[in-house]
Amino acid sequence: MIGHQFAYSAAPVRQVKEVQFGILSPEEIKAISVAKIEHPELWEEGTHKPKLNGLMDPRLGTIDRNFKCQTCGEGMSECPGHFGHIELARPVFHIGFIVKVKKILECICVNCGKLKADLVSRRYFALYSFLHPTLQIFWGLSLREPQIHVVLF
Repeated sequence: MIGHQFAYSAAPVRQVKEVQFGILSPEEIKAISVAKIEHPELWEEGTHKPKLNGLMDPRLGTIDRNFKCQTCGEGMSECPGHFGHIELARPVFHIGFIVKVKKILECICVNCGKLKADLVSRRYFALYSFLHPTLQIFWGLSLREPQIHVVLF
């Protein structure tokens, strides 16, 4: 937003050392959720107030400087936004993860459930040297084509 002035923060400026992304479980999502979204409407009928338990629920934060967030009480510039959740009738797969999950599953033997790996590969040993070797091996192996049944014991 050009020309928008952010509120002053007394927090010390520091260098970002690490950013970590992950996936939350349904239980974790519900634990941090401030609103259960049950209505597809954005606004109350006949008014311009956000609908409670709707997609613009005032507990999720505000995008209008005329309203305050009902969770933290801050205005549009100060409120970081809050999580809500929608309970679906059936589980839904996240389209962004389908290709990666397929590649990871191709790295596992369907007969015995063990990890497929070429033990003499330099790439395997390079991946194995990370802090969390199992996760790094899965990630690295999922980047390539699945190979013939060679099982790591």
